[in-house]
Amino acid sequence: MGHEGDLKERIAQTILRFEKDRLALAPESVVVDLSPQTVVVTLRGACAPAERQYATNGHGRALLERLYRELFDAVRKDLETLIAQMVGAGIRTSQLIIDPASGNGIILFALTDPSPEGAHNSGLDRENLCDKGTDDARVP
Repeated sequence: MGHEGDLKERIAQTILRFEKDRLALAPESVVVDLSPQTVVVTLRGACAPAERQYATNGHGRALLERLYRELFDAVRKDLETLIAQMVGAGIRTSQLIIDPASGNGIILFALTDPSPEGAHNSGLDRENLCDKGTDDARVP
């Protein structure tokens, strides 16, 4: 695994710890995809079985989506700081989208231009980064 693969693995582990410690979510797996402008984290099995069952009706689904959105908004800056330090760029915005019915979701980080020292220290070559689809960090 190269520098990019190592970075994806570190991001995946950070997301798992953060989700567990700060949002009380325990995703079954986390997949990280990097591009020069974004970090996309796919969460599989992030919702409890009771939440998935509750989300089978429209009211329950809407309520859970709102709950996850507001919880993430309350702690987003802490996670943005962690991710920014790893990738060597600022975070313009981030968003968590959870589908409570399936239990899956994504966290999207839109990146700003890297600082020269941050890009150098992160190990992420944003100029030559492309999504090959074969070097995803998958954490069960």
